[in-house]
Amino acid sequence: MRGSPQTGDAPAFAPAAEQVPRELGDIVICPVHTADLSEAIVHGMLHLLGLDHETDDGEMLALQDELLAEACR
Repeated sequence: MRGSPQTGDAPAFAPAAEQVPRELGDIVICPVHTADLSEAIVHGMLHLLGLDHETDDGEMLALQDELLAEACR
């Protein structure tokens, strides 16, 4: 995705800058690469909010785990 030869489980695409700012973008769920739909949705939303697990020190995935744990209570 985005110039990478690898595919992901939930790629997320931010809208063009000229679009209405209320829309964050789209999340595309790939069933072949997705074991957990809830996790894929949360993961994609965090990417749309600007987080990136490939460049942070584990904050995004920690937040993802926290959100999923809270949602499952």
